[in-house]
Amino acid sequence: MHMKNKFLNIMSIPIVELLGKGLAFITIILMTHILPIYDMGNYSIIITLVMIASVFMDGGINNKIYSSILQGEEKKLSQYYVQKIIFSFISILLVALYAYMYYDYWIEILFYITMTFFVSQIILFKFIYRANQNKIWDIVSILIDPIFKLSIILIIYLLDINISLQNLILLFLIASIIEYLIIEKKFHTHYPEINYKTPKLYSLFKILNEVKYFILFYFLYILYQRIDIFYIEKCLNTQQTAIYFSAYNIYTASIIFVTALVSASFPQIKHFSLKKQILFFKKYFIIYFALLFLSYYILPIIYPIIYPLPYRNGAYVLFWLLCAIPFVFMTYLIIFNFNFLKYESKNILPIVIVLMLKIFIFSFFIESFNDIVIFAKSYILFEIFLSIIFLFRINISFSKEIKHA
Repeated sequence: MHMKNKFLNIMSIPIVELLGKGLAFITIILMTHILPIYDMGNYSIIITLVMIASVFMDGGINNKIYSSILQGEEKKLSQYYVQKIIFSFISILLVALYAYMYYDYWIEILFYITMTFFVSQIILFKFIYRANQNKIWDIVSILIDPIFKLSIILIIYLLDINISLQNLILLFLIASIIEYLIIEKKFHTHYPEINYKTPKLYSLFKILNEVKYFILFYFLYILYQRIDIFYIEKCLNTQQTAIYFSAYNIYTASIIFVTALVSASFPQIKHFSLKKQILFFKKYFIIYFALLFLSYYILPIIYPIIYPLPYRNGAYVLFWLLCAIPFVFMTYLIIFNFNFLKYESKNILPIVIVLMLKIFIFSFFIESFNDIVIFAKSYILFEIFLSIIFLFRINISFSKEIKHA
């Protein structure tokens, strides 16, 4: 019974993360019924631009705070907290300036990245709650934003209200401010020691130096994950890009489940050897392979229900993307170990190697990639290679530290 309760306790956070991603996914689907295709195209560009900027808004501090709490080093939390806000404001200013220079819809971009700041703060609260195993407010922090956004979209959709992209993003921004105020008030009740003490200038450079590997890694990782989209658009056509991206959206929901599973479990297994950590998750692997087997038959049936009929080939793309999950899981687990052991720099080389390999293959052998399913299959091979490099790196150089941490 104890093991069963432990299993359910760990599972709850990843399931809630998946639920949150599912609500966000439903929101996007409903948006396609509310906004014209041109506006949805602009919205996609806005998301991509802000996603890149969000790496620098976060500044790696979310992960730094999470690792610091696990290690019992909580003295610098206030400093990290304020510095993240400062990095965010600098990022917003730079993106707003860039958008003003190059985009007609720069106001929408400004609204969206400002909204992202408030959502990013909520994510920070979530990481702190999770590291302290405060499950209730971890769950609230996960669900509050997707619930607010979906509620807005449902009202607009059901009442058949005509709305521009700019006004819709403005509503999202207002909602994110309300969400932030709700969580922030409770957060400072739970953690009154975390305050808004203004750091000195030199400390900003110090923390930037501390988190430089986080920033570099996640910037490279986002580029590694998203570069396929650019090559698909270049070598195939816009319709194939849309089909691939529709599958990739669902796949990212499963990846959020994986990262949540690892982060929710890691406080309990951080002192295990890597082999014991992997064995700890064997129940989840059994569930995964059962679901993967079923998805091969179910996806072609349900995919045209989720998306319009022209997207039906996305079912096969999604199946092959889902095959990569065990290797993504392995990679994330090793990344968490490196971060916990303060070996963040060891995460950089594997992703650089695989990113360069991907660019080389796509650049010189692109004629072989004449179908989006081939791109999906290549995605698995790259993830396998990445996980192998990470395994080699941790086993050869740090096996003793992992066993005796």
